[in-house]
Amino acid sequence: MGYLIAGLIIGPFGLAFFYDSASILHIAELGIVMYLFVIGLEMRPSYLWSLRKEIFGLGTLQISACSLGLTAVGLV
Repeated sequence: MGYLIAGLIIGPFGLAFFYDSASILHIAELGIVMYLFVIGLEMRPSYLWSLRKEIFGLGTLQISACSLGLTAVGLV
């Protein structure tokens, strides 16, 4: 939350330290990649392996439910 609030403060709608929205987008994408990299470093493979049933079971359920819901909305 701190990074989000800091971005709002120094961005074009706050103190306006940055004006070019394209450069802000590139820096934001780099920040997300670095954040995911840090999360990947902290993840233990044994813990991830122990969650494989939940990941594949609930992941498949979520994809199926979203696909059915979006198909229903599209047909309506």
